[in-house]
Amino acid sequence: MVRQLAGVLAEETIARLIINPRTDRGISPVTLREHFRDDIDQGFAQSQATIGRTLYLQAVGRLQVIVNGRTISRAIKPSISALIYYTKARMGWSEKAVLELTGPDGGPIYTKEEGIDLRKLTINQLTQLDTILQLAAPEPEYTTKPNGGANGAGLT
Repeated sequence: MVRQLAGVLAEETIARLIINPRTDRGISPVTLREHFRDDIDQGFAQSQATIGRTLYLQAVGRLQVIVNGRTISRAIKPSISALIYYTKARMGWSEKAVLELTGPDGGPIYTKEEGIDLRKLTINQLTQLDTILQLAAPEPEYTTKPNGGANGAGLT
């Protein structure tokens, strides 16, 4: 029973279905894993294989059923969704666009650094520069607004 349920139900649910005759209650998930590890692993693997095969058959447009031990197969319309999923999950395909920028002749991109090396300024010069920058671009004022966020603070 565990093997058939392993690929369908969570281990906690399977454990509740296996009744301990001494307690008349389900066993714990720990006990399930301790005594049924191989059944859980094999059942999960079988389930994955069945689902994978079904997905593959849908993607390529085949329907297979087993009747009285015989496999009957017929053509169906391929499933575009199954094809897309299969190519992404099993073949590593992706819809991501990659943009690669290069410099001349495919080489690296070089940037010309322009600006002031602030390490060369004195403390007095840095203080003057800070004053000038504050006048040119003042910092935003912070105020408290009703419902302005988790702490009630908002920007104006």
